[in-house]
Amino acid sequence: MSVESFRCLETDLSASYAKVEDINNQICALLKVSLPISGVEFTGTGLESYEQRTGEYWVFVSPGMKFITIKHRDFHPIRNYAFPQRIESARTYEMVVKVDAIPQPIDSASMMSAMEQKLLEMEQRLGELISNQNAQQAPTPQPNQVIPPSQPLIKNNPSQFKLLKTLNCKGVQTISYSPDGRKFAAGRRDKIIEIRDANTYKCLKKLYVGCPVYNLAYSPDGTKIASADNEIIEIWDVNTGNCLKTWRADMGYCASFAWSPDGKRIVSTTNNEAVNIWDVNTGRLLRKLQLKNTVEELLFSPDGSNIVIIASDIIKLDANTFELLHINDEQYISTNGCGSYSPDGSKITAGNYTDEIKIWDANTLRCIQTLKGHSSSYEKKKPIDVGFVFYSPDGTKIMSSIRDCNIKIWDANKGECLQTLVDHTEYVISGSWSPDGRKFVSASYDETIKIWGCE
Repeated sequence: MSVESFRCLETDLSASYAKVEDINNQICALLKVSLPISGVEFTGTGLESYEQRTGEYWVFVSPGMKFITIKHRDFHPIRNYAFPQRIESARTYEMVVKVDAIPQPIDSASMMSAMEQKLLEMEQRLGELISNQNAQQAPTPQPNQVIPPSQPLIKNNPSQFKLLKTLNCKGVQTISYSPDGRKFAAGRRDKIIEIRDANTYKCLKKLYVGCPVYNLAYSPDGTKIASADNEIIEIWDVNTGNCLKTWRADMGYCASFAWSPDGKRIVSTTNNEAVNIWDVNTGRLLRKLQLKNTVEELLFSPDGSNIVIIASDIIKLDANTFELLHINDEQYISTNGCGSYSPDGSKITAGNYTDEIKIWDANTLRCIQTLKGHSSSYEKKKPIDVGFVFYSPDGTKIMSSIRDCNIKIWDANKGECLQTLVDHTEYVISGSWSPDGRKFVSASYDETIKIWGCE
C-alpha cells in the first residue's frame, strides 16, 4: 500500500457533524481514507476510532497528531506516514491509498520449500562470516569514507548490550535520563510526563503538562525539565511538579530545542525558519536569527561557546553574539532530533533522510566519516522525523536509530557496527544514555520503553 494523495476538504463539514471527541475533549479531525478493501487497521491517531464505509474508511484523528500507520494482513503496511499539513480540530481531510494488487493464494508446500532453502543459505552465509571475522582488519577511516555495515558482536562479548526490561507506555514520544542517572523521564501524547526510578523502573511522579509532549530534556543540574509540543515550550520543576515558565515558539511549532551547558538558556527552532535563544529564568527572548531554510536540529557545544544549526547546510554560531563562525553548504539534510556533539566537542554526528550517519569535524565542519547500516522502509523522497544519533558519555560509542525498528551501537573511532538490537516492533523515536554509559533507554511507536544494559 502507498499514499497517492492527501488534502483538506475545505467545504466538507462531516467532522463537525460527527463531533467525536478525544481524551482531551477536543473535537477530532476526520480523515476519509479511500481504500476499497476490508480488514484495514489504523493506529497512531490518538484515538484509535475508525469505521468502514462504502469504498472508504472514516478515521478520527486527535488534533495535532503527526503520523498514522495503516496495516492489513495481506499487504505491506504504511508505517508512520507523516501528515503533510497540520491536523486541526473539526476539519475533514481526504487520503487516497493505492493498493497495487490483490494477493493471490499461496501454495503452502512451495512456500515451505522456499523458506527452507532460504534458511539454509542464511546459515551457510553466517558460518562464512563468523569464520572470517577474526581475519578481517577494521578499515582505517579516511576523510569522507563510507564504512559499510558490519555484523553484530559475537556472543558473550563483555561489552554487549542486552534487554533488561520492557515497560508499556501508551503514547510515548520522547525519553531522557536525568543527569545523575537515578531517574528517566518519558513524554507522552496525552500531556503527561512520567518520571521513573532508573533501577526499579517504578513511576515516581507524573507531571500533568499543558500540551502533548513531543520533546523533553533535563536541565544540566537535573532540577528542571523542558518540554515542547508543536507550539509551546514549558519549564517544569522536577521536585514540585510546578510549571515555572511557558512561552510560545514564535508563531510556529517547536522543531528542536537544547539547553545551554550552564542551564541558563534554551535555544529553540520553529518551522518558520527562526532560531531563538531564551532566558530560562525570565522567559525573555534574548536573540533571534531568521534563516532561509527550515532548521532540523540545534546543538550547544559542550563548553557552551557555540551553537550548531543543522538544516540544508550546517552553520556554527557564537552562542553569545550569534556571529557566524563557519558554514558548510554541502546540502546535508538531517532528521529532527537526530544529532549530537562528541563529549570532548571535537566532532558532530547526525543521521539523514538517506539512512546514513555523518560525522563532521566540529571546527571545520568537514565531513570525515559516513556510516551506513540502517535500512528504512520509507520512500527515500519522503522525509520522516524519526530517530536519534547520540555519542556515549565517554565518546567511544555511538547509539543510533534512523527510520527503522532497530538500534545500532557503533565504535565511534573505527566506524564499525558493534551490535544491532531488534526487539522493538515499530519505529524507534527516542533514546538516551545513562551518564555512566552502561545503560540506555529507548522509546518506540510500539508504545514501549525498553531499558538496555551492558554486562
